[in-house]
Amino acid sequence: MKNKKFFSCICSPGIGILDNWLPVIFELNKLNPDNKFICVLSKASVVELSDPTSELLRLAQSVFSKIAFVTHSGIWLQVDTFELAKEINTLSDERKILLRILNRLDRFVFKGLLTYLVNLVYKKLDRVKYSKYQFDSIEYAKSVNAILYDIYEEAKEYNQYFLSLNKSTPKFSIKHGLEIDVYPIVQRCDDRKSLGAIKVYMSSDSEYKYYTDTYKVKDNDILTVGITRHDKDWIDFIIKNHSSNNEQQWSDYIFIISRSLSSYFPYKKKKKALQDIKKLLIDEMKLKIIVKCHPKERNDGLYEDVFGIEQYGYTWVYTNQHPFVVGSNSKFAITFFSGVSIDMLAIGIPVIEYLDLKDLKEGEGQYFLVGKDEQAVLSYRYLGFVLGASNYLELKKHVNSILNDRIKVMDELYAVYKDNFSINGGVSRAVASDILLNISSGNELEILE
Repeated sequence: MKNKKFFSCICSPGIGILDNWLPVIFELNKLNPDNKFICVLSKASVVELSDPTSELLRLAQSVFSKIAFVTHSGIWLQVDTFELAKEINTLSDERKILLRILNRLDRFVFKGLLTYLVNLVYKKLDRVKYSKYQFDSIEYAKSVNAILYDIYEEAKEYNQYFLSLNKSTPKFSIKHGLEIDVYPIVQRCDDRKSLGAIKVYMSSDSEYKYYTDTYKVKDNDILTVGITRHDKDWIDFIIKNHSSNNEQQWSDYIFIISRSLSSYFPYKKKKKALQDIKKLLIDEMKLKIIVKCHPKERNDGLYEDVFGIEQYGYTWVYTNQHPFVVGSNSKFAITFFSGVSIDMLAIGIPVIEYLDLKDLKEGEGQYFLVGKDEQAVLSYRYLGFVLGASNYLELKKHVNSILNDRIKVMDELYAVYKDNFSINGGVSRAVASDILLNISSGNELEILE
């Protein structure tokens, strides 16, 4: 078809960005079924930790014709399915052991050279082994009409290869998460020219200075639209079309939106939080728990250790269903800091954020804010999107408030949502139409050489 377009979606920093781009991609596909889409995964670890059976990737697979990804050895491949990408990028036990040994050689002067040589050998082996999946960068560069990504990832080293292939191609940005940036502005771009042609779709007017001051994006290249994945039609589509395989048929359960370990949420704190949750919700209140892990979260056996592996399937389970599906039937949700808390408010589910930052010091990898109670908090709690708990007693207080007067709690939380985000219908269709208008006419986006 004459007007068909080829879109490249850079999934960085991880698979989660598809939550915000897929509703738009589906609309682009509806507007012209001949449009083509390629998913770009620029970090090998993201590919390895992905779950091709998840609802998100099941939906993505239906629209992406190709998946381009980097291997652990640093070569780029292109395959038809997320399943094959994961299979190729899953390290063998022998290679894991070798990498572990190399990581322990910090004290040795020749570690860098040895690591380089090992990677070089694996790169040559992978080029031969996967030669039929070689990525054709020249053809890709000639074909792409638009790049869909998050401008936050513009300067990341692991994205430079793909971005360099399309320096003059129009780029369209949607934030990979739903966090409103309330931290100090950090300039990430020397001038507007270095970004090339770009248009930003904001979910909230509060993000305006983040884009103008941090990335020097011009006023007429910024548009406040709302949250694409909160389109009512998209939420209904997700819930009605989810896979029912291994679906847990519980009625009284709490939805835990998990998080990988970090400087502010180390193993010890995570274990304490889970122990408190088990004591209150499973042991005392006899409620069940459904856990959804973060896409980057590695299974270290902590949930099995705390909740009891022998109780799996009886009092708790993991899920790979979409948060809209799991959350919609839960009593409430608990996060350890996650943008999914905003998703829960969109479907009427109250959220408790259980995170203790009392010993966090600035400069440990995360800015923090001072909440109303003089405690160190992060943005969702600071802005009032969640009920914040830093200890067992606060957790219990919020659980009781939800169970005793859920409507009042939800009304207060949703009022914060309405104050911060634009609530418009048909957001994804509007964004898709705007993208097509820009790349078809070339009138709105100025190409900067």
